[in-house]
Amino acid sequence: IYKQKISTPYEGTLMDYLSKVIQFGYVTWFAGVLPIAAFLALLGNLLQIRSDLVKLLYANQRSVPQSVKSIGSWRSVMEIMTFISVLTNFGIFGILGWKDNVTVSVPAVLLLMMIAENLFIGLVMFLNWVIPEAPKKIREAIEREIYLGRKALRDKLLHRQNS
Repeated sequence: IYKQKISTPYEGTLMDYLSKVIQFGYVTWFAGVLPIAAFLALLGNLLQIRSDLVKLLYANQRSVPQSVKSIGSWRSVMEIMTFISVLTNFGIFGILGWKDNVTVSVPAVLLLMMIAENLFIGLVMFLNWVIPEAPKKIREAIEREIYLGRKALRDKLLHRQNS
């Protein structure tokens, strides 16, 4: 207990999320230039898990667990980064493809890039619309818990009224 007391307090998850979002940006934005980056990021994340384990168990005070529903605004940040990665990767492929085939004019390459990236972004938006946030089984379980909770509260109130 004394060791925990003299340890430095855990600073929270902000920097952990920030480092992962920055890594996500590098991997997705420049996937066309360095495809092995995703594998290197995976290796880095496996090492990070171990170092975080040591940090949380031995270097910092125990943090107080907090229940959260989602990753919050980080999801919006990552969605925006995904759209930017589509733009950068189509731009990279368009420029590299144009350099290899100089018979096609620059405006034609730009037009093809814009059409392709808009089709791809449309596909991503369609998939976000079609695929639900949570599977049907989980939604039904949550609705059942809410129903049972309300029913128990109603039964308790009715029991109090009848007493």
